[in-house]
Amino acid sequence: MKDYTDKHIENWLKKIRRSMKSLDVKDQRLVHRVRIKSKKLRYVIEQLASILNQKTRKSLDAFEKMQDDLGYYHDVFANQQLLEQLVAASADCHLHHQAGIIIGWQMMAGNRKIRKFIN
Repeated sequence: MKDYTDKHIENWLKKIRRSMKSLDVKDQRLVHRVRIKSKKLRYVIEQLASILNQKTRKSLDAFEKMQDDLGYYHDVFANQQLLEQLVAASADCHLHHQAGIIIGWQMMAGNRKIRKFIN
C-alpha cells in the first residue's frame, strides 16, 4: 500500500509541476484549476502523511505556499473586477485614483508571487 500510494502521489506531483511550468497566468480559469488540483493533493498528503515517504511529506509545505500564492494571484483579478465595477458607477475622481493605486499594488504583488512558479 505504501509503495502504491507514494508512486501515485509522485505522479500527481509531477503533473502539477508540469502544469505550473506551462501555466498561462493570464488565463484565470487555468490558474484556479491548478490551484484546486494542488489543494486536493495537499489534502491527500495530509491524510496519508503517516504512511508516505519523507520526501512526499516535505512537499506538503511547498504545496501550501503554492496554493496561497495562486490564491492571492487569483484574488487580484477578482478584486480588480470589483473595483472596476465600483469605479464605473461613480464619478468621484478620488475613488478612481485610489482604485488605480490598489489595483496596481495588488497586480505587482501578485506578479511577484506567480513569477516564482513560471519560466
